[in-house]
This record gives sequence, structure tokens and C-alpha cells, in this order.
Amino acid sequence: MNTKGFTLLEMVVATGILAVIVVLSVGIFSRFVSVQEQASQTQLLLEGVRSSLEIMNREIRTGFGSTYAVADGAGKGVLLRNQDGICVYYRWQNQGLERAEAEVGGTECSLGDFGGADYARLTHSKVVIENMRFDAVPSDVVAGRLENQGFVTIILDATTEQGAGLPLHLQSTVSSRQVVPYSEG
Repeated sequence: MNTKGFTLLEMVVATGILAVIVVLSVGIFSRFVSVQEQASQTQLLLEGVRSSLEIMNREIRTGFGSTYAVADGAGKGVLLRNQDGICVYYRWQNQGLERAEAEVGGTECSLGDFGGADYARLTHSKVVIENMRFDAVPSDVVAGRLENQGFVTIILDATTEQGAGLPLHLQSTVSSRQVVPYSEG
């Protein structure tokens, strides 16, 4: 007897093999998508923190070190006069880094100068800064001369909004390049 076709057993075996291949393919694809999403979130985190810190570091570096001050006892903000003589306030607020400026006279900048200031968020809305602290040491001015450069240390912990990016722990110290105190600038 010569019949053409497949037996029921052959169909069951072929269907089983196909099901295994489909399940493995779906698993591999979903893992690939998950890894890609995590890599994307990590890239967003790194770029978001890097760009906002670069803006802040550049202004701190070119600002007057004799004016560096921690804005509050908790170190959640830092005040300084930038190279244009404008008071600038960087703060950790609403899980992001914010910047405001105020034009005030005198040599000192104070938190009270920023009562009605407009704050610009520097970090991407999907970047979450979970913790941030500023330490500021102003330049030592003796007899009208700078004895030591001032510096600001920034410590932060950040992740992405969805928590998919790896947590980032960062510390950066920036010193002033100004060689004269603000009172003489």
C-alpha cells in the first residue's frame, strides 16, 4: 500500500518542534528588547547628568571662587558670582538640578536674592536625582590677594524615571580659574 501524506504522529512531532522554536524565539526577542531598553535608559541617564553637570561645572570654573557659598545648611544648593558678575544659584529641587540668576549689588550673593527668581531645570525630566549635595570652599583672600583657589564639590545619586537605567553615583570637584577676588574683578 503506497499512500502519500503524514501520519498523526509525524504532525504532532513537527508541531511540537515548531512550538519549541517559537517559544525560544519569543524569549530571545523579549530579552533583546529588555536589554535594549535598559541600555537606552542608561544612555539617557549618563547623557542627562553629563550635560547638566558640564553646564554647571563650566560656570563654577569660570566664576569667582571668592564668592562660592553653600546656600543652606543641608548643602542642597550652591551660590556664586559668575564671570559676568551675576549671582547664580544651583540647587537640587524636585529630583532635578535647577539654575537661577539674580543681578544684585555688593560682593556677596545670598539665598534671599533669589526670592522671585525663575528657575530653569538643567536635567532631563526622565532623569531622577535621588540625592545631591554641594560643598563649597571659597578662595582665601589675604590683603586683597587670592591665597588659595576656591572649589565646589558635587555629590549625586541618580537614576532614570522608570528605574531601568543603572544607578549612577558621582562626585565631582571643580575649582575656580579666576585669579582675583570678585571685589577686584
